Amino acid sequence: MHTDRRFTRPAASAAILGLALTTGVFAAPASLDLAPAAVAVEPPSASDQAATIDFDKPGSITIHKRAGEKTDNGADGNELADPPGTPLNGVEYKITLIRAYDSAEDVVAGQQLTLEKALAQKEGKQPRTGTTEGDGVVSFEGLKVGRYLVEEISAPAGHVPGGPFLVSVPMTNPATQSGWNYDVQVYPKNTENKAEKAVVDAGKHTGDEITYTITSDIPTPATGGLAKYEIVDDYDENMVEIDPAKITAALDNGTALTPGEDFTAAESGGTVTVTFTEAGLKKLSKGHEARVVTTIPATVKEIPEGAESNVGEGLGGVAVTNTATVTSNEGSGGPDGSTDTNEVQTIFGKLRVEKVGEGDKPLNGAVFELYNCSTKDDLGDRISVAGENTWTTVDGQATINALHITDFADDKEGDSGKYCLVEVEAPAGYELLAEPVEVDFSRTALGEEGGDGVTLTKKITNVESTAPSLPLTGGMGIGIIAALGALIIGAGVWLAKRNGTKA
Repeated sequence: MHTDRRFTRPAASAAILGLALTTGVFAAPASLDLAPAAVAVEPPSASDQAATIDFDKPGSITIHKRAGEKTDNGADGNELADPPGTPLNGVEYKITLIRAYDSAEDVVAGQQLTLEKALAQKEGKQPRTGTTEGDGVVSFEGLKVGRYLVEEISAPAGHVPGGPFLVSVPMTNPATQSGWNYDVQVYPKNTENKAEKAVVDAGKHTGDEITYTITSDIPTPATGGLAKYEIVDDYDENMVEIDPAKITAALDNGTALTPGEDFTAAESGGTVTVTFTEAGLKKLSKGHEARVVTTIPATVKEIPEGAESNVGEGLGGVAVTNTATVTSNEGSGGPDGSTDTNEVQTIFGKLRVEKVGEGDKPLNGAVFELYNCSTKDDLGDRISVAGENTWTTVDGQATINALHITDFADDKEGDSGKYCLVEVEAPAGYELLAEPVEVDFSRTALGEEGGDGVTLTKKITNVESTAPSLPLTGGMGIGIIAALGALIIGAGVWLAKRNGTKA
């Protein structure tokens, strides 16, 4: 014969719960200590635990995931009419029944369960998983009453994952202060962490340093402080070289961070990793309302042979792209959270000077200097590339590798002028150029049809020397004239002597 368990256990439950009340097991319960990313869920109060729990009634946990700043406001397990923050979809959760409630004794044991103990006991149990969608909601229904461990498995990029927390099903019904709420609503929140990347590269060429700067948020730390903060910079090792010893970091509130003491920097295969030490994490935890500013200098290298244009259709140049990822852990026991920065670009190209004479004859020995300019009549600074500031034609050509393009700098479009070639020494037998030669070194010019998109060729024609043929009055010419003069004078002297003798 089946007997409804709801009517056979109240006396025993009341007796055990009464004993618990007298011994202080449930005395003055407080909100459960959850991770900072989760809104605290209050377990049943002492007075309400004297009420009858229906151990066979299914329950549910509905998670309303919100994005926004964390608060200290608690929740009572009921649905909120106007919850703070904005809905956040794509967050995956896992719930695990740690202690099932089949008796008042189980309730006593469940309420004594700590988060640390729950995490240690979850192995071997069968969890359920779900992902927030719609209004940032995921529901787990048909649950056995008991004490559940709720864990956030993953969060969307740019958000700090919340730590694990415990939820009791059922919970005290706050509306009546008696009875039980079997459909528990919880409102954990994720803080959005932002990270931006900038580059300063205007007027920088091969051999010069460009500067990458990463500015990133610090998550609100858990009670024990941050557990991790790391920046991984992904750079183009074919085009730039980074020395980890030159990397610096600081907080934008003026707090200094010391290399080797507060953070370490290491380079490997096109990535630089900046890892904050325990000392550094303490400074970040203390100053979490500030932002971390990480500065990474990079030396520009030559464009390698065989490089292809990667700027875009109809445009030329070789774009050096760079991004970074900031990974942190607030120290609440949850997974790491990662934020990707925006991508920045620096664009370079090659300038080839072709020096020819009549009939496109290649001319050797022409020496050029290069200047910034707005026009050929308004020269700016003389340019040095890879330590060189003059270029001499060999086989009629001289190549400058690599130059910064002129219509895109510091990761934004803009017209920064032109380059001007100035011939300072002409090939033997040819006239020196009378004026500078303007060079449009924009992405459009590099991408013109007929070129390779990487090298811009500037063809310059020299004319042979037009100096008039002067009388032969120098060098051997003067010697010959002098000799002739001497002969004439000698002949005159001889004739004079001869005539004197005859007389």
